[in-house]
Amino acid sequence: MSEQVLVEKLAGLGPEIAMGCGGCLCLLTGLWPAAAIRKLTRLVAALTLIVAGQCIDRSGEMSGNSAAIGPGLAVFVKWAIVLVGLLLLMVVSAVPGRWEEHQEPFEPSNSLQGEFFAFFLFSLTGAMLCAGANDLVWLFLALELTSLPTYVMVATSRNHVDAQEAAVKYFFLGAMAAAIFLYGFSLIYGAAGTTVLFNSDPTATTV
Repeated sequence: MSEQVLVEKLAGLGPEIAMGCGGCLCLLTGLWPAAAIRKLTRLVAALTLIVAGQCIDRSGEMSGNSAAIGPGLAVFVKWAIVLVGLLLLMVVSAVPGRWEEHQEPFEPSNSLQGEFFAFFLFSLTGAMLCAGANDLVWLFLALELTSLPTYVMVATSRNHVDAQEAAVKYFFLGAMAAAIFLYGFSLIYGAAGTTVLFNSDPTATTV
């Protein structure tokens, strides 16, 4: 990948970068010693989704490197991810979970609020990357970023043995699915000789 292509790709990742930074900020606020700061974690997650929505290119151009599903559809999918993320955030905030704090003094090792909302944003970041992927390697990494945080969220969202069992089964099922994905991608690469799914420049080589 040339330096120019890399710069063009990074230029089209504004929403994803905003989501990643917001996830890291949720990790900090969720473990902050002051209770008032910890309570702002959900607000930080909501503001991150709003900022990511503002960063989405409304013109439908993916900074010179179109997505495999089409630039217009990719922008629509990213907007849908932001809206669904806000809806899920409202649902999560309305239903009490294990990340709720019911003890004093504050014990960081027993607080899961920061991790839960950070993984929530990281998973949505992977979904956005899937929408803009035009390369098999890029697509696989985006799928893994989407699925891996959900394994932890399943285990931490409820303080029940069933949730722990579900997380373990989900992890092994995801590992098997990832292996099947890689096998299929290797067959596609062997047949086509390239990992590029779509190239916006018809004169450029894809090998």
